[in-house]
Amino acid sequence: MNKTRENNSPIPSKAGILSIQAKLFVLFSFIALILAVTAAQNDTRILVIGFAVSLFGGFIFTRRSIIEPLASLTRVVRKISSGDLTIRAEIRSRDEIGELARSFNTMANRLAEYPTKLERTVRKRTEDLTEANRMLGGINAELEGRNAELDAVAKALVRRDLELSELRRQQEDRLIELDAVAKTLVRRDMELLRVNDELRELDVAKSHFVSVAAHQLRTPLSAVKWTFDMLLSGDFGPLTKEQKDAVKRGRDVNKGTIRLVADLLDVARVESGRFPYSFNTVDIGKIIKEVVEINRAYAKERKIDIIISRVKGGRAKIPPTKADETALRMVLQNFLLNAINYTLPGGKIELVYKKEGKFIEVRVKDTGVGIPKREMGRLFTKFFRGDKVVRMQTSGTGLGLFIAKNIITAHNGEIGVESEEGKGSTFWFRIPIK
Repeated sequence: MNKTRENNSPIPSKAGILSIQAKLFVLFSFIALILAVTAAQNDTRILVIGFAVSLFGGFIFTRRSIIEPLASLTRVVRKISSGDLTIRAEIRSRDEIGELARSFNTMANRLAEYPTKLERTVRKRTEDLTEANRMLGGINAELEGRNAELDAVAKALVRRDLELSELRRQQEDRLIELDAVAKTLVRRDMELLRVNDELRELDVAKSHFVSVAAHQLRTPLSAVKWTFDMLLSGDFGPLTKEQKDAVKRGRDVNKGTIRLVADLLDVARVESGRFPYSFNTVDIGKIIKEVVEINRAYAKERKIDIIISRVKGGRAKIPPTKADETALRMVLQNFLLNAINYTLPGGKIELVYKKEGKFIEVRVKDTGVGIPKREMGRLFTKFFRGDKVVRMQTSGTGLGLFIAKNIITAHNGEIGVESEEGKGSTFWFRIPIK
């Protein structure tokens, strides 16, 4: 089988070498033929000598041109096969054997370069593998750290799961308890509803009784009042000083009782929704002035000054509004009378009214005894009177502020108090401008 080199030069085969020998034999045969012809013409010895010379010459030629180069090439092949890649074939001829030697040398050169290239490739591959190992080492270290983190997270999750399981168990227990409590509350709520219904019925019955009783009491009390007035006016003859004092005391008690009956009637009407409101256009400043004038003599008797303060710019800035004049008089009368009763002699009461946005606001400020903080939340409830108030004024129903709150609520307004014990109080209300 023919072989090719990298530079595509053909390597001489055995057939090529034989062709060289054939040419030589043809040449020497031709020479021998010539000598034979010549010998046939001359002498047999010449023929023999010529044939011997031809054979010797052919042998010499064959040895130098073929046998020795092939032997040299064979030695080179053996040394290369034994591992010596530095040796080369020294054949300079231009025939097929020379071409074979050059091709062989080219192959030997490439074989000599192959270990260097292989070593370079191995070194490069080793460097690459070293770098890859280094990177893998870093990745392994990172993975180990990540595994440690994941392990910690897994342990934390396990602990959290245990905690959640415990919480779930506690919640289930709590739900069982709450269910029992809820059932108890439902039963209690039903009981309270029943009790509230009973209390509501009792309250209605009480209001009805109070209303009937007040109506029944109002007529004889009025008759008693007329009797006291007639006695004091001398219709039944002159009275001594002692008699007049006794009649005055009785008249004052009668007046207090009449006020109580009136308050009870008002409370009954407020609670039943039958309070006779009549909304008309009113002037709040005029109402304040009239209420103050009614109570000024009583305040002067107790040596208390009453001042009415208007907003800057005059009363004209406060427009008229829709309200129940009688009801507002009751609220102002209650505020002002309380301020007079619970302010010590030498004190001062100031009434301030002003327009505040879409509202008209009225404030009654005194320098009285004030209200303890513990009693502030109960001021506008029925029948409540503070401990200090009871000591200062034994008479009183405790219904005035309750009625006042319901009146202001019916006007879609607000009512409140600001107080500091020992420094006085400010009762206020505001109603919308309509």
